[in-house]
Amino acid sequence: MGDVIAPQGAPPQRRPKPIWAHRNFMLLWGGQTVSEMGTRVSNIALPLGP
Repeated sequence: MGDVIAPQGAPPQRRPKPIWAHRNFMLLWGGQTVSEMGTRVSNIALPLGP
């Protein structure tokens, strides 16, 4: 009586998509990368100005 049996016809569990497959994450990551690169370039270029 204590045995638990999976129901017949239950769909197999799918693996979640990797984070790289999510478009919104890629847009966020790409935007953050470009922003960070711009910050680094500004930190170098501005002190060298007149």
